[in-house]
Amino acid sequence: MACEDVFLTLCMHGTHHAWGRLSWLADIATLMVSASAPDLPQTRQKAREAGLERAVILAFRFLNEHLGLSLAGPAPPCSVPSCPFLTHLPSFFFWRFQLAVLGGRAHKLRFVLRRFFVPSQVEWRSFALPHWFYWAYYFVRPVRLFSALFGRAAEPATD
Repeated sequence: MACEDVFLTLCMHGTHHAWGRLSWLADIATLMVSASAPDLPQTRQKAREAGLERAVILAFRFLNEHLGLSLAGPAPPCSVPSCPFLTHLPSFFFWRFQLAVLGGRAHKLRFVLRRFFVPSQVEWRSFALPHWFYWAYYFVRPVRLFSALFGRAAEPATD
């Protein structure tokens, strides 16, 4: 894998997990100061094409703020929060963070659709279906999410 692709993968992974570990920034820093550091203009072009430009800008900003590593000069303005290591965000804020980082409507729509329809381990553990019936998990997930969201709101409060 090309060094630029490794860099973009690390940026995407850190952003996907809301920079929950400082070690992910350290991995990027190690890559950037290595002998085979990625070509920054080519990396930015690939990031722009993949819709990861904000994730790269955010990584550069976090590298500068938290590790003192300035790589690309002043970062362009970005409307993404500057607080990394956000592992314990409530889901609303986590989604908001993710949508702020993603570039373009198509990437944002893909993110939302995947979150609603792609089954997780919760569905696999909650509903044991035969392996040939795996496709049904794509319908189970939205039903489970909506019942969790609206089922709790519909329950009467007990005092």
